[in-house]
Amino acid sequence: MPPKLTLVIAVALATAACSKKEDSASSKTSETAAKATDTASNEKAAATKPTETVTGSATSSSNAGRPAVITDEMNATFDAYVTAFEKLTKELAAVAPDCKKAVAVVERNARELDALDARGAALTEQMSRAKGDPAAGEWFGKTYAPRMKAAVDKMKPLVASCENDAALKAAMTGVMARFPMMRRK
Repeated sequence: MPPKLTLVIAVALATAACSKKEDSASSKTSETAAKATDTASNEKAAATKPTETVTGSATSSSNAGRPAVITDEMNATFDAYVTAFEKLTKELAAVAPDCKKAVAVVERNARELDALDARGAALTEQMSRAKGDPAAGEWFGKTYAPRMKAAVDKMKPLVASCENDAALKAAMTGVMARFPMMRRK
């Protein structure tokens, strides 16, 4: 995996696992996820509008300069996971500082990821093929880092109040393992 993408993934995983540690790499955090229903429309929109990517919430990133190794499907799936992560962090922020409610939010969001599992497996394979292209990691970082950082920032109050909650840490570790870009290889 390109160094920037690896750094982005490591920071997102560390933060999402309710770690209180912060470093300068957190500004390069990128994110992933989305609702499966939004994903189908995202792919259709991407196919009809090749110069933009439509996310679950808004048009976000230009495909201009996107390396050829990053296919439309790969980008749409990555975007779907970023959108799902944004949803998760928004819901976690809404229940902070209640750690028990946060566990329920994480568990519900984990079940919602079921619809993306098949695409996630394909994305994992595609990311493996793309890891030799440094431009791919750079593009993913530029494209998704601002969204990832914003999502991670929403969780900071919960992270601070629940840093020692074993149930939440376990739930977050489990759900983060569902995101292909956050899996350790």
